[in-house]
Amino acid sequence: MGNWKRFRRHVPNLLTMTRGVFTLIIFALFHMGVYDNVWGRVLIADLFALAAMTDYYDGRLATKWDCKSKFGAFLDPHFDKLLSWAALDILWWQLQPIAPLLLFLLATVLLYDLATSAARVLEALGFKVKLVTSRTAKERTFILQAALAAFLTCEVLQILWPDPVVEGLMTAMLTIAFITAFVWTLKSGYEYFSPYFGRATTAPT
Repeated sequence: MGNWKRFRRHVPNLLTMTRGVFTLIIFALFHMGVYDNVWGRVLIADLFALAAMTDYYDGRLATKWDCKSKFGAFLDPHFDKLLSWAALDILWWQLQPIAPLLLFLLATVLLYDLATSAARVLEALGFKVKLVTSRTAKERTFILQAALAAFLTCEVLQILWPDPVVEGLMTAMLTIAFITAFVWTLKSGYEYFSPYFGRATTAPT
């Protein structure tokens, strides 16, 4: 039992690093052309779902077993961002010919990710950074990953069920999902850097 207690302290960080491994595999499979067939799309969608699940469980287990660490707190949001970009990469290459406005979503998410990651790195290096986190940031991550999971699922369904009506419904659903992700990214970015705007959030994580 003692060995398990010592080992389980590392489980949340192992789950986080597993998410990083899944992210690299998704990037590699897509650019190797695996995504060109239905089973490749199913595999990538499943890997994304499993990786997103590790994001849910690493935090819960760290809290349950009282083994939160600065290393885990630093690693977790960066791997969240990388996972999202694995799917955003697929989104861009698949839809840019018919949805050039996706560039606004990608640019907004990129600016948000670079700004918050840079702030976290500076904070870890000992610099005094006015960075405020809130529940909105977690909501934003969930919404974006849910939208991306829906996109990957729709990519599979479009091959298995090529119906114009179904495709129209999926397009409408994805449009709403990504508009919501866009809005939450703007809201979360404002709350992160609220001290620089002369206010502070009242909803800490």
